Amino acid sequence: MSCETRPRSKEGILGARLREALPRRPLATERERTARAKSGPKSPKRKAERTTQNTEQGAREGTGDAPAFEFVDAVTSDLTFVARAKSLDALFLAAAEAFVAATVAAPQTIEPRVRCSVSLEDRELELLLLRFLNELVYLRDADLLLLRPRRVKVTRGDRCQLEAELAGEAIDRDRHELLAEVKAATAHGLQIVHRTGGWEATVTLDV
Repeated sequence: MSCETRPRSKEGILGARLREALPRRPLATERERTARAKSGPKSPKRKAERTTQNTEQGAREGTGDAPAFEFVDAVTSDLTFVARAKSLDALFLAAAEAFVAATVAAPQTIEPRVRCSVSLEDRELELLLLRFLNELVYLRDADLLLLRPRRVKVTRGDRCQLEAELAGEAIDRDRHELLAEVKAATAHGLQIVHRTGGWEATVTLDV
């Protein structure tokens, strides 16, 4: 399956199609989402579990970069995370895993029944990351798919380019406990910086 770029609606995320298809259980309330966002960095166990997930993903793809992410307290009610990795490829992979963790309580319950590829480009790394995460949001809304990154390749030149392989399945409310209703990745506070030993990205999700 190839994930082709489709026209985005102005309304964007989690439209009527998703709401009609998944009527059984309501998504988390605003109070619950805010509580989860605030509790993220305060729970060592929760952070450790997410870091381990990304480490295993990196090992599976042979990156050896041990990418990791953590949710941090934000000024607004939105959800902010910081991703870290030794390479840009692993950094984008970790950011995608952070989006999945914000959306689903147990990402490991997502089975790789559907595979697809994504090709994107933009003039800046930050904008490329924004496009990548919002592609995941769009595929969730348009095709009702929960997708995790299997491989990500980022190249820099006159323009920044991304090639990614994704795997996942259709949303199943019997197995997938949905958390935050992530509307989009935003440009608010968005940054990618190179630090000693690797890369770091700060991203805010509109929930």
